[in-house]
Amino acid sequence: MVKLTLAVYGFKNSGKTALIEFLTRELTNRGFRVATMKHVYENFFELDVPGKDSWRHKKAGAITVGIVSASRIAIIDDSISDLKENFQRVLRYLKENSNLDVLIMEGFHNLTSDDDSIKKIIIVRDIDEFSFFNQLKISGILGFLVKTEKPIITNISKGKIYQKDTEILRDLLSLLG
Repeated sequence: MVKLTLAVYGFKNSGKTALIEFLTRELTNRGFRVATMKHVYENFFELDVPGKDSWRHKKAGAITVGIVSASRIAIIDDSISDLKENFQRVLRYLKENSNLDVLIMEGFHNLTSDDDSIKKIIIVRDIDEFSFFNQLKISGILGFLVKTEKPIITNISKGKIYQKDTEILRDLLSLLG
């Protein structure tokens, strides 16, 4: 059962992936089972290796290709071209079929902002980025990770102000008990 679902928001190159790497590594080292999910903007990104059989199946016209071994599965599925529906399918799969403690998502702010059960960390590098996210109706905000030398925010109405990744880890560990 997933104990914590977290979404990390921020503009391109703001440090979302680095924060997720840090949190995943630290939580895994403490014995938590972590899954991640990432929003990509390319509709037909390539996961498979050109020339391999599964890649050849897809190139031959298969809408969906399942790749299965004793320790790993992958599904490349082009049958639905709706971001919200694909998001819900993967989210449902991860929650129902994985023995997880924590699910961390990168992006998806348009699909998760009103879901209070999904906690949010928002990375900002300047006052304009803070203002953009602060004016959106986002529920479940744990806080803003501020990536600047000088403080740009002193008072917020939602969540906390974080200066370091380790402060976020501390709060996540507290939520996980």
